[in-house]
Amino acid sequence: MTGFAAKGIQGSSIFSLNTINENRGVSFAGGGDDGICTIPNMIGRYNPHILGPSRGDHIVEYCGDHPELDNLNAAQSGALAKNLDHQLDYLLPAIKSYPGIDLDNDWKLINVLIGYVDSCDSCVLDIYSGNNTELYESYVDKALERIRASIPRVLVNLIGISNVGDIISRTANQKYCQPFPFTSVQVNRYLCLCTHHDDYHQGLASVVEQINDKLHGLSEKYNALNDESFAVMYSPSPVNFSSFPLEAISQLIRAFLSDIDCFHPSTKGHEWSARATWKGMFLPKDERPNVLNWDDIDMDQVYCPTELDRFQV
Repeated sequence: MTGFAAKGIQGSSIFSLNTINENRGVSFAGGGDDGICTIPNMIGRYNPHILGPSRGDHIVEYCGDHPELDNLNAAQSGALAKNLDHQLDYLLPAIKSYPGIDLDNDWKLINVLIGYVDSCDSCVLDIYSGNNTELYESYVDKALERIRASIPRVLVNLIGISNVGDIISRTANQKYCQPFPFTSVQVNRYLCLCTHHDDYHQGLASVVEQINDKLHGLSEKYNALNDESFAVMYSPSPVNFSSFPLEAISQLIRAFLSDIDCFHPSTKGHEWSARATWKGMFLPKDERPNVLNWDDIDMDQVYCPTELDRFQV
């Protein structure tokens, strides 16, 4: 959750260095910029001493990091499941040395969102031959076991993915999604390789479904251990993209998708995702929605947990 492209085109043209910024402070699962609805900021409403949210903006990164801004947000743009190990190489030592953390007694929430790039490349990557997602599962499983063995008192939130093929279909021929002047080039078709294959739509949907099944299965596997110091939550993300507005809502608030690439969420999209994920974290597993429409989430309100509420694993 790097927040890439979240703030959209800044100024009159896409041709700006700001276009390739990660806006980490507005990341729905890891950001901590003031005035933005994110999961860390909602936790901060109840615990103002929360540590580790990412702040501000910086140029896109793939293998590097900016600890002074990233803090405990170890996400990498363009990462595959196999890159989780690299992200943990940054995150685990950072947690252990982070000022103010009582490693043995403080609870840590680690949000994991991985699989969008895997699904988008599944038609060309050998590891997904035949739409097989066993290796994906093994990478996530290995990451969970590494966290469990390294850090006490952790809740890992595995966030499910949606079918990005639906984004491409929803945004086809939309001027909002054609940021380059004098051309109708639609950037998002080049960010998800498998959408170039018209006959692969069902294959892409199958991979997305399998990835979510694997994430759900891993949460069940680790929770069956009854480890008092480690738990895994699965937060499904069954987003119905056909219900989302595409036109800019005002001069200050953009639609759900960034107008840079119509693929990554805008700031408003991150805030919508934060509200949806946060609310779902308190719902029993069998009450979490099968479909999420835009109007299902009230953008003027946030779910306020009661004293009896607990995160549901």
